[in-house]
Order: sequence, then C-alpha cells, then structure tokens
Amino acid sequence: MSTVGTSPADVRALRLAAIAVALIAGVAFVVPGPAGNALAVVAVAAAVGAPLARLARVGVGFARERDWRFAALAAAVLAVVGAGAALAAVVS
Repeated sequence: MSTVGTSPADVRALRLAAIAVALIAGVAFVVPGPAGNALAVVAVAAAVGAPLARLARVGVGFARERDWRFAALAAAVLAVVGAGAALAAVVS
C-alpha cells in the first residue's frame, strides 16, 4: 500500500494552506475597493492552487515509486485542469 501524499508534512501543508485562504478571504471581506477584490482573487487562486500543487507532488511520488497507473491519473487530472484554464483564458 502506498503512503504517497499522506505524510504529516503533506497534511500539515494542506491544512496551513486552508488556514491561509480563510485568513486572506476574511481580510478581503473587510478591505474595501480594488485592494479587497485583489485579495479575494488571491484567496481563490490559493484555494485552487494548493490542492493542485499537492496533486502534482503526489503524482511525482507515484512516479518515483513506479506506480504508473496513479502517476498517469494524477497527470491526467492536472491536464484536464490545465486545459480548462487555457480554455477559460481564451474564451474570456
């Protein structure tokens, strides 16, 4: 059984990212104007980026363990998210 992505450091990093997102979003809620909007964008980017960074790290871990099925699955999920981001950038 693989333990990729379940180390205490991995879990702690994701927990800290969630706390940071909550704090940034809370500050964005009370800061008026463009600065508040910019903080809200940072909060959303961090909320999306933290799990994606963990997924990339887990994918690399699976590849190092030569568990190609899960490494490919992680790469496929990242590719779908990347394609969606690219499509959103082109359309908007």
